[in-house]
Amino acid sequence: MQRCLPDEHHHHRGKHAVIRNPHSGLVLDAGDDQVKLQHFTGFAAQLWSVEPTDEGKFFIRNKANGKVLDIQGGSKRGHNIITFEKHGGENQQWHLNSDDTIVNVCDNLALDIYKDRYHAGNHLVAWTKHGKPNQHFYFQYQ
Repeated sequence: MQRCLPDEHHHHRGKHAVIRNPHSGLVLDAGDDQVKLQHFTGFAAQLWSVEPTDEGKFFIRNKANGKVLDIQGGSKRGHNIITFEKHGGENQQWHLNSDDTIVNVCDNLALDIYKDRYHAGNHLVAWTKHGKPNQHFYFQYQ
């Protein structure tokens, strides 16, 4: 698998990647609508594609359920990261940063491993960006 930097995603349009936390080696999994950390299996629930918007932001779509990454209930700190039908709201739009953070367009909220618990099955939340290892994720294209 190839690691991808944010400005390279346009080269991978239509391809799928795993989203991996480098500290734990675990990947994002949408086996149900709530996004959790899991060991890599290669199942479709762990594969994601990036869809650019016109403004340099991205939707991140899960291959298994066809839904996009979403902050549940709107862009609020501490809310769960889920997948949800695409409606285009700001709680579904993300910046892919060169510091390996994935940050929502609202309020500088980053994907965050809940309470720094690096174990399979733990869920993700939206949290104020601080850039520590529990907020680092990168795309590895198949």
